[in-house]
Amino acid sequence: MNARFVVDEIQAALEITRDPSGESSVDRKEVETKVRALFQSEEGKQARKNALRIKELALHTVSEKGSTYKNIQALVTRIRGTVLISS
Repeated sequence: MNARFVVDEIQAALEITRDPSGESSVDRKEVETKVRALFQSEEGKQARKNALRIKELALHTVSEKGSTYKNIQALVTRIRGTVLISS
């Protein structure tokens, strides 16, 4: 995932734009504004809700019932089978 995807597609963050003066990566006032928005605005509330949903999905995929867990188990089984065959 990259910042553009998190901001635009899954809407789990608010965009912080670079400082136009070029003096620093980001303007401290911009950071303050976005942090306040994250905790006080409807857009921020929705971003937090979406971020929590992504967290829940990620945790599910690594749980015993999740696809990531199952795929890793299948890979381990396959590797073990290959090692046993070549021994």
